[in-house]
Amino acid sequence: MSAYRYLNSGSPITFQSSSEAMLFDFQSMLYSQYNLVPGAYSVQEETVFGSGIFNNVDVRINHVVQSSLGKNLGDDWKQLLFVDLFHATGIGYLYQFDSNYWISVFSENIKNFAGSCTVRRANNNLRWIDEDGNYYSEPCIIDYTMSRPKEDLGATNPMLPEGYISIFAQLNDRTATIKGNQRFLFGPPSNRTCLRTFSRGIKNFLNQETDDDSSGQLLELSVGGWEINEQTDDLVNGIADGLKYQYTISASPTSIMGNVGTSIQIIPSLTLNNNPSNKPLSYSTSSSYVATVSASGLVTLISSASSTGSMCNISCYMTNNTSASVIIPVSVITLPYTITEIITTPNIGYVLEGSSTVFNTQLFINGIPQANTFIFTTSGSPIIPTNYIFTSIDGNNFSIENVHRYLDSELTVTATSGSYISTIPILLKGAY
Repeated sequence: MSAYRYLNSGSPITFQSSSEAMLFDFQSMLYSQYNLVPGAYSVQEETVFGSGIFNNVDVRINHVVQSSLGKNLGDDWKQLLFVDLFHATGIGYLYQFDSNYWISVFSENIKNFAGSCTVRRANNNLRWIDEDGNYYSEPCIIDYTMSRPKEDLGATNPMLPEGYISIFAQLNDRTATIKGNQRFLFGPPSNRTCLRTFSRGIKNFLNQETDDDSSGQLLELSVGGWEINEQTDDLVNGIADGLKYQYTISASPTSIMGNVGTSIQIIPSLTLNNNPSNKPLSYSTSSSYVATVSASGLVTLISSASSTGSMCNISCYMTNNTSASVIIPVSVITLPYTITEIITTPNIGYVLEGSSTVFNTQLFINGIPQANTFIFTTSGSPIIPTNYIFTSIDGNNFSIENVHRYLDSELTVTATSGSYISTIPILLKGAY
């Protein structure tokens, strides 16, 4: 790399000041000497704050020394010296090298005659899930130092004898969803450790500009030891409450086939851990030339001879969590074709002990709901009638109350409407 890369035009360069000329000379020297000195590396730097997108950048990597003690802070701390004096960096930016993420905790640009930043190794990951079932993961720094509140130092039985630990992470749109008392799991799957954020332990107010409350780029959490909940924590993947917000969607009809101009209403069923949920839903179509869908789930078949073909998919998904979704294939036809479905919702297949569930059964022909009503009967020997209470509400709805669980065989409900017959297996599960 040429030391005089700014002199290629052949025109003399005029500097506004001696300091500007010095900077130019120093930068030219850096470009010429960079690859000749030890400690030159190419690392990955986050291009846009919070984006998680990285590009290569040339740096030198130095150890970090604590100025007050003259002590090397160890391999978890590094100083990055940029070959470009005017390289822009800042607090909270992420870097990748040596198989680790690193978080910038101090930065210095041209004011000190060098572009540099101090980074600290992210020695773990924050993993959490919100109430809509969205999963998040963020590199974080767990401090090695454990502290104790002053008022607990002399206490005989302090509330949290293990004290509290600080966790640092980039303050972005993802970590901004972390709330007080939120729990996190760390450690190997065979022996997870749970830490809980104190209700006032979210320090999201470390501003980069005094008067700008949105300028913070580094988040500090104060956490203390807490308990594992084996019923709701996903211990395999290390997500606290990871089993608490499991959403699934089913829809009737499961597929749609019809002629141009036909309109069919999708009837969705959203469950949270197999219990009905009323979270908002949205719809979309993969080709509006074949079929459209309204905000309420009304599908209209448009064309069977478009440039994209005669088939498309209608997606029904949680508005705030697109990963919870169901796809309904759509075919627009020009010849008579009949698809018959008897669909019972909710499609969970069981009733918990001590609870009652109402089921709806409906006949669909080519995806269009019919007015047919059903006669419901039950069977399931050796299950005795005292284990459950069956109620036929009307021609499309029935309820089952699980009085006492029976796990060895299923209760079978038969729905009959003329020649249309469907059998619905229901398991009488325990309360948990």
